[in-house]
Amino acid sequence: MRSSGKVHLQMRVEASGRLAGLRVLESSGHPQLAEAAMAAARDWCYLPAHRDGRDTGGDVEAWFHFNVVTWPQNGNAPQEEA
Repeated sequence: MRSSGKVHLQMRVEASGRLAGLRVLESSGHPQLAEAAMAAARDWCYLPAHRDGRDTGGDVEAWFHFNVVTWPQNGNAPQEEA
């Protein structure tokens, strides 16, 4: 079985490069996908923006696209849909 979805996140980054905030702007409705996107964003390394030669905080957005294949209980590979 296949399912897919998209998650649009906004990350707030401090001048130090630390992730200060994270929120879902848009989601295709699969809570597990939103959770996976947020977990991935928390693991990223962020660099601060620069303005007038100085580090500054700011917001950055990212889209996550998922295409998930669920394996049957019997362990056999899923069959392609016609």
